Amino acid sequence: MAEVQTPRLPPEVAHQQSVVLLSRAAAMLMQAMVDRFGSEEAQKIAYPYLKQLGKEIASVAPELGITGNDALTLSALTHLMEEQVLRVVGKPVEASPDRVVKQVTACPLQNLPVDVCYAFQPICDGIAEAINPQYRWVLTKAIPNGDPICEFIWEKKQ
Repeated sequence: MAEVQTPRLPPEVAHQQSVVLLSRAAAMLMQAMVDRFGSEEAQKIAYPYLKQLGKEIASVAPELGITGNDALTLSALTHLMEEQVLRVVGKPVEASPDRVVKQVTACPLQNLPVDVCYAFQPICDGIAEAINPQYRWVLTKAIPNGDPICEFIWEKKQ
């Protein structure tokens, strides 16, 4: 019987590698759509699928101990995903039930095309629709766009 010697990765390294690989795969797929259809059309094509993903993320919020329906609740869910899943480095600089502003200084996606960042809009639209459609998520700054930080805002619609 043949045997293959496989090294054991520490869980932290395995997590980091999975985020890198999946992020690059998503970026490559998005770039292929952008190259073929242009940025705006690519976003339109991906929008309903990513919005559905956001609704699915919202559906697990209670299981994660996240309840409520204001900006603090919405940001708790996205911050959990950003910080614990993607390992984004950042912090809220403003937090109230009507508005949460988070600034990010490091992200595993920051060297990818900005179209990957734009994919978070429909995900957050789906989260808001499922939890409270009176709120919206806005990306105001993005490192891939040349900004020194990324900035995300959950806010009550006017």
